[in-house]
Amino acid sequence: MKKSFLAVCSAALLLTACSTSGTNCPAKADSCTKVKVLPAQHRMNIPPVIYAVPGVESNIYFSNIFLCINSANYAFDVECTKGRNDTKRWRFMPTAKDVGEYPLTVTVMDENGVVAVGKTVVKVAPQNAGKGEKVSVILIGDSLTNASIYPQRLYDLMKKPGNPELTMIGSHAGSARKPLPGGMAHEGFSGWAWSTFLSRYKDEAEFKTPRQKFEAKSKFLTKKDGKVVPDIKLYLDKYANGKKPDYITIQLGVNDIFFAKDDTLPQFIAKIESNMVRMVNLFREALPDTVIGIGLVTPGAWQDGFGHSYANGQTAWQYRKNHFALNKRMMEKIAAWNDPKIIMIPTNVNLDTENNFPQKKEPVNNGNNSRIARQNNGVHPSPAGYKQIGDTFYAWLKYQLSLRKK
Repeated sequence: MKKSFLAVCSAALLLTACSTSGTNCPAKADSCTKVKVLPAQHRMNIPPVIYAVPGVESNIYFSNIFLCINSANYAFDVECTKGRNDTKRWRFMPTAKDVGEYPLTVTVMDENGVVAVGKTVVKVAPQNAGKGEKVSVILIGDSLTNASIYPQRLYDLMKKPGNPELTMIGSHAGSARKPLPGGMAHEGFSGWAWSTFLSRYKDEAEFKTPRQKFEAKSKFLTKKDGKVVPDIKLYLDKYANGKKPDYITIQLGVNDIFFAKDDTLPQFIAKIESNMVRMVNLFREALPDTVIGIGLVTPGAWQDGFGHSYANGQTAWQYRKNHFALNKRMMEKIAAWNDPKIIMIPTNVNLDTENNFPQKKEPVNNGNNSRIARQNNGVHPSPAGYKQIGDTFYAWLKYQLSLRKK
C-alpha cells in the first residue's frame, strides 16, 4: 500500500473544515478539520521549463520539486539525454554543443514503487544570445533582491563576452541606497510583499533613519488630487531617463505566504493572486512591449535555520507546504494568462537548501562542547545560494534574448 499524505494546500492539496464529527474527527468534537488524503502525484511541483546556458550549472534539487518531510525516503530517477542524476539533484553543465531543447522526466519512488512523475523541458540558450544589443531590466523583489547578491551575479555574468550591454534600472543598489551609475541596481526591499509595492505610501517624517525614510513609499506610486495612484511613467522618468525597460522580473512571495497555516492557506493564496494580477496588469498596461518574468517562491532552509531565525514562530515544514502551494497556484495563473510576454522564472529548483544556506558552528549541546555546523537562517541563502538564484535569472534572460527579433 502506497504512503498517503495529509495535504494542506490550495488548488492541488486541500484542507477543508467540517462542523460535524467524522472518521478524522475526535469523539465529541463540536467542530473539527476533515483532511482530504490525495495521491502523491499532487505533491510534484516541477516547472514546465528549466532554462540553461553554456558555462553555467543548472540543477533540479529533488527536495524542491517534491513535497515531503524527508526526501531521503524516496528515490528519484531522471530520464534526460543531458546532465547527471545524483542522489539529491539532477545537475547539468551545458556546453555550446548542447544548445537546444531536451525533455526531462523525474520519477519518484518509494519501496513500493512509483509514487509521482513530473515532466519538464530543459531549454539551453546560445552563449552569445543578445550579443551586440542594448537591453534593460528592472529587478523587483524583497530581501532576497535587496541583499544585492543575485542582482550582482546577473550583472557580472552579463559582462562576460557574448552578452548584450545591460542597463539595470532601479532606485538603489542594496545598502548603498542609491543606484550605481552604469552598474548594478534594483527595486528590492526587505520585508516587502506584492501588496507593499501597490500600497505603501507613508510620510517620511514618521521615520528616523535615512533607510526608513527611503523605504517609506513605493517608487511606483505617487499622489494626485489627494489620492495615491500608480505612476510607472514617473518612475521611469526618475530612474531610467524616461526609457522603457525591455524586461521586468518580480521575485516576491516569501513574505506574503510565510505566516499562513493549514486552515488559512487558501485565503492567503487568494489574496496574493489578486495582488499579483493587479501588479502585472499595472505593468502590462503601462509597458505593453516589456517582457515580465515572475519568479517562483524560493524554498527555505532546514529546521535548524528556521529555529535560529524564528524560534518557535515557524517551521521549515509549514513553510514548505506554504510555498509549494503558492508556487502551484502561480504556475497555474501564469499558464492561464497565456501571454508570451508574461513568463515564469523557475527560481524554486536551482537552490541547494542543504549546503547553500548560512551556517554557524556551535556546541552540540550544553553538556557537549564539541562544535558542529548548523544552519542559522530560515529563508535567506548564503552567497553561494544567492549566486544560484542569479544563475537562474541569467539563464532565463539569455533564453529570452535568444527569442528577440533582430
